[in-house]
Amino acid sequence: MDSELRKLLKRNLEISKENNEMLHRLQSAMRWGRFFRIAYWVVIISLMFGAYYFIQPLVEQFGGDLSRGIENVKEVTNVIPSVENLLQGDTN
Repeated sequence: MDSELRKLLKRNLEISKENNEMLHRLQSAMRWGRFFRIAYWVVIISLMFGAYYFIQPLVEQFGGDLSRGIENVKEVTNVIPSVENLLQGDTN
């Protein structure tokens, strides 16, 4: 029984060492994965801010053109009579 017990203990120790090595590799892979995921999002967010920095003058120019266009549309709608006024004018 003593030799059989030794064999079992030896096998148990080998399996424990293998498990320990696998756990260390998993932990290392998780750390690298976390690092690259954080780096990925930092790059994405940095590119967004960088793109906005370079495109900002165009956005502001477009925004000014858009607001002037909206003002022009408001002026035109004030000049054009409404559909109700046109219908009332036809019945009279």
